Amino acid sequence: MATRISCPSCTRLLLLPADCTAEVLTCPQCRAEIPNPQGTNTPSPVQAELPPARETSSPPPSIPSPLIPDFRNDDVDFRDNRDEMSKWTVTLSVCGGLGIAYALFGSFVALRGGEIWPLLIVTSVLMVFVLFSTVAVLRRHPNDSMGTLAGRIILGTLSTIGVGVSVVVLLGLAAFIVMFVVCLANGAKC
Repeated sequence: MATRISCPSCTRLLLLPADCTAEVLTCPQCRAEIPNPQGTNTPSPVQAELPPARETSSPPPSIPSPLIPDFRNDDVDFRDNRDEMSKWTVTLSVCGGLGIAYALFGSFVALRGGEIWPLLIVTSVLMVFVLFSTVAVLRRHPNDSMGTLAGRIILGTLSTIGVGVSVVVLLGLAAFIVMFVVCLANGAKC
């Protein structure tokens, strides 16, 4: 029967097959070395020949870990919803990019008129969103490479701004519909 063990590094629950006797195991998620509670240092009582001598100059080849992640106790839903999530992420990122472009265009127009405050406000708000996204990404993916982290931060910033832009557009559309209905109710006298 398989034994449940917990990785000391990432605390992931793992199933250890009953026939595994390796001394050290590797976590499939974080690659931490885990001492095997079932490991044996003594040779089996029945041996046909002596085991080959180990060379001390080269390390032994790495053997894939027989550990299997135990997903039964996780609260995460592992259904394949990557396509749905990526469509929403791309849509929100495009909305965020359009919102940033609109805000920067408006602030540059104001800058040509001698007003610097709109540009300072837009860049300050953008930096706050980048900082928020950076903290969120580093909490969720601390072991990613710098390139992956940068991509996640950019996508997270654009998506977050996209949510804000979408909310503003939907509220503006709702206000327009309410005003249109009020005008119709007054006999088109607005």
